[in-house]
Amino acid sequence: MTQQLKTGDKVVMHTCDEAEHYEGRIWTCRSDQFKAANKEQVVFLEGFSGYFVADYLQKVDIQSVSVDQQKRAEAAEQERDKLLAIVEGIYGAALNDVNRWEGGMTVGTPVFQDRVFVKHLVRDLQPFIFAEGSKPDGE
Repeated sequence: MTQQLKTGDKVVMHTCDEAEHYEGRIWTCRSDQFKAANKEQVVFLEGFSGYFVADYLQKVDIQSVSVDQQKRAEAAEQERDKLLAIVEGIYGAALNDVNRWEGGMTVGTPVFQDRVFVKHLVRDLQPFIFAEGSKPDGE
């Protein structure tokens, strides 16, 4: 990317795995572009955990986006946020169960298979909730 991104710039992700996951989402830069410890040019985005490599971001002119497209993007973002809240709730409940079981506490009569399922659920949900390399509170 030749042009430096600035706080408040609107961008979309491209040519990376996250671009497929967040297809059509317009992000707002919450920092100016800077060089990370790994020497890559990065920027922080509103609503995204951790920084993002600037080479995979394309600045967009928000005025050229139609009102209908903006409404669809906002509705999709709201739906994503609702689903993420549900997944975070499930994750939190499962993590509490795992912590209770590992501490020797039981609720009712937990079955061994339930414990294994919940531990796998906690492990499998982490990539969807936490950015790569970050750890949830309490772990």
